Amino acid sequence: MSLRKKYLDNVIEFVRSLSGCQCAGIRILNEEGGIPYESYSGFSREFWESENCLSVKKDQCACIRIITGQPEPQDLNAMTQGGSFLCNNLGNFVNCLTEQEKTRFRGMCAQHGYASVAVIPVRYKNKIIGAIHLADKGADRISPKAIESIESLTRVIGDGIQKFDMEDTIRQSYIAGEMINSLLRLSLEDLDLEKLLDRTLDMLLSIPWLSPESMGSIFLVENTQDLLVMKTQKGFPEFLEKECAQVPFGSCFCGQAALKQQMQFTDQIDHEHEIRLKGVIPRGLYCIPIISGGRVLGVLNIYLGENYRRDQKKEEFLTTIANSLAGIIHRKQTEKKLSETNELLETIFSDTHLLIAYMDKNFNFIRVNRAYAQADGLAPEFFAGRNYFDLYPDDDNKLIFNRVVKTGEPYSTHGKPFIYTQHPERGITYWDWSLHPVKNSSGMVETVILCLVNVTERKLAEMELMQAQKDLESARRLSDIGTLASVIAHELRNPLSAIRIAAYNIKRKGQLTSLEKHFATIEKKIVESDQIINNLLFYSRLKMPHYQTFRVYEILNECIASAKKRFSEETISVDKKIDSIKKDYIEADPLQIGELFNNILNNAFEALSNRKGKIAIAAGKDDKDKIEIIFRDNGVGIEEEDLKRIFEPFFTKKSKGTGLGLTVCNQVVNLHGGKIEIESKKDKGTTFTVILPMKKKKVEKL
Repeated sequence: MSLRKKYLDNVIEFVRSLSGCQCAGIRILNEEGGIPYESYSGFSREFWESENCLSVKKDQCACIRIITGQPEPQDLNAMTQGGSFLCNNLGNFVNCLTEQEKTRFRGMCAQHGYASVAVIPVRYKNKIIGAIHLADKGADRISPKAIESIESLTRVIGDGIQKFDMEDTIRQSYIAGEMINSLLRLSLEDLDLEKLLDRTLDMLLSIPWLSPESMGSIFLVENTQDLLVMKTQKGFPEFLEKECAQVPFGSCFCGQAALKQQMQFTDQIDHEHEIRLKGVIPRGLYCIPIISGGRVLGVLNIYLGENYRRDQKKEEFLTTIANSLAGIIHRKQTEKKLSETNELLETIFSDTHLLIAYMDKNFNFIRVNRAYAQADGLAPEFFAGRNYFDLYPDDDNKLIFNRVVKTGEPYSTHGKPFIYTQHPERGITYWDWSLHPVKNSSGMVETVILCLVNVTERKLAEMELMQAQKDLESARRLSDIGTLASVIAHELRNPLSAIRIAAYNIKRKGQLTSLEKHFATIEKKIVESDQIINNLLFYSRLKMPHYQTFRVYEILNECIASAKKRFSEETISVDKKIDSIKKDYIEADPLQIGELFNNILNNAFEALSNRKGKIAIAAGKDDKDKIEIIFRDNGVGIEEEDLKRIFEPFFTKKSKGTGLGLTVCNQVVNLHGGKIEIESKKDKGTTFTVILPMKKKKVEKL
């Protein structure tokens, strides 16, 4: 109990004794306009509850007009010279009022049976700060002399109240300062956050004027941004501790404080609380959000006495505590995350298979991990303070290290060979390694981190694989050459035999009509032989593209015209829709692209040989950087089982040709980083789709 409260209790007992009244109380005007009883004696609880919440801003009664110093005409008959209201027969007083005048009184004193009533203003200097309320159920129980005596004391009473107010303010400020200092000292101790919050709540609830109920709690936001989790509580019944373990934002008063980021207050928590406090006396509650950087970290709850009124000084103190807690919680949470991160980094640093070395800008070792030390058969402590290039001299690497420090740009390389000059018996090893600069706040390189991975086994395996591929390619080439020789001998024999027979017939018969026919045969067979030889030569000499920039439309158009001329059957129609790529340039080998188109067109025309049909060519952009060309015919089609082998060298079901045309097409497209697709059905026709990148792509030779 504060000294002020003790003082007011003594004042009421003295006034009650002096006046001889059954009931006495003292109201003090607060900043919100309320005039609660700060001390009383004799009044029933029912009367106290009906009168304690009066406000000079919204209620009307004689006691309010006395405190505001604004009596009305109907009050004057009961006014004393000292400005008090005195009525020793309240029933007669009320009966003499008009109906309109009666509305200016609450009438609660009369309703509770009080016949004698007095309201004496309490002053501090020239300002009314409250009033003493006397009441008795008997008539003529309050003497005017007693009122005069009390009036003569009200200024002394007012001075005493002001004095104790100042003392309480000073004492509360001191306690608040001590509380903040204790909280800051507590934050420096090696405590986890929950223990710190628990001790903080203990300190807060030990302040008598703050929480006479010694009941409160602290919530933190955890895991999600819209859920409060209770971390500590004092004075909670078991059921309430369970009910309030987790509170969503917006739920109850503490959830509202978090959602709105504003302090919440109620003087009767059970009237509005979503969680009903069964068996718990209704009480007031402050919910103060704990906010850092605009983000809610938690909520501080302090439970108050019954019918507690708002107090600006307490609210300012609680806000200061919440702000201090916000900084402490933020720091503790940051420290925890940093500690967890450091532990994780330490685990990674120690246990990773990567070789890691931490050095200053002069390349003196600060620290290495276990893997780095084990690679040399040494302990990690051996390296501290030693210079990297004293242990591993290498002029090229030294240039690289110095460049990283000078430019602040990291460096990395893959499969770099390294020779241990001091241990030549180890032979050549290969490493993937990187050097990363670590800069200070000014952007200057202070330290560097070297990361290495021994890839010797992988590198040797790659070298063996490359050699095996070269050997395989050589074997394949030799096999192809043998096959080519056999094919050339076989395929060229038939057209040459035809030429020989035709020439013989010319000599023997010498007839002009027959001569023209045989000449046509000779010309046709020569063309076939030429095509076979061209395919053989092109395939055997196929190399990486010689890139040039050109309009693919022009080559495609020329190839279509050439094919129509070679296959001048009147029964075949050609439909081309390629104008959409007329202005588009590509980077490719024009000779290889031309051969690609010629071979596809040859296949299309040959598929329609001796039958009526149609060839359609369409072109467009597959997306921003690719061109798509579609060749479609309604010829004989391809058997489904043959589609899987269609791009194999020398595979053909035709009676003539080498079977190299589509093999050449596939290799040309692959060398350019493109794609070729084929769809076909027997006796329905075939569709070739060629997709070529418009820009040069780096690809490995097949």
